[in-house]
Amino acid sequence: MVRIVGFKNRDVCSKAKYKTTSRPADQQTSRLRGAFTLIEILVTMTILVMVVSSTMVIFRATANSWRRGEARSLRYQQARFILERMSKEIASSIPSSLAGPYCLGTAQTFYFISSSIDAPSSLVEIGYWLNENNQELMRSYQASPDYDFCTFEKEEALSENVSELNFQYSTGAIWCQDWDSRPQAAQSGILPKAVKIEFSIQDEHGCANESFSTVVTIASARD
Repeated sequence: MVRIVGFKNRDVCSKAKYKTTSRPADQQTSRLRGAFTLIEILVTMTILVMVVSSTMVIFRATANSWRRGEARSLRYQQARFILERMSKEIASSIPSSLAGPYCLGTAQTFYFISSSIDAPSSLVEIGYWLNENNQELMRSYQASPDYDFCTFEKEEALSENVSELNFQYSTGAIWCQDWDSRPQAAQSGILPKAVKIEFSIQDEHGCANESFSTVVTIASARD
């Protein structure tokens, strides 16, 4: 009887030992099942890189579009300022019978006598031309006209980034590239009926180039 009991006790101990040694293996298997494999990590990283890259492309395109829109808005504001200033002064040109027979224009320059915007009763000598080296639209000004259009008391840059400037002059029937109302000239003593202004403005990088134009009627021009 004693031997049999001892055998049974050894059997129970071995079973108990077996049960206790099997638990760490189950826990290790559970840990392995919850971890990521190398392939899963690589796939996840690839997807993440694609999403981030797509987001950056969209963001960059949106930012570039906003910058182009902002630059174009600035060009339009600049063009509006140029057109308003030039139109007011050219439209106020004085007939040669009142201010001397002087109005001189080429395709790139225009000099004339006008009534002052600040003091309409005063006459001023004004010229517009393009400084091609600096791409500046220049305005020459003299408060007391001497009618030579060679010397001016003041020259100022009316606007920057202007790449082109052109004038045309209307007789009422055709457009001319030149106009000269000085004595003995082709249009002596006559002002053009209208002046067409064309110019182009570039952005600060010199990439975008946009053109603007207007026609200014000179009310005081004689028939």
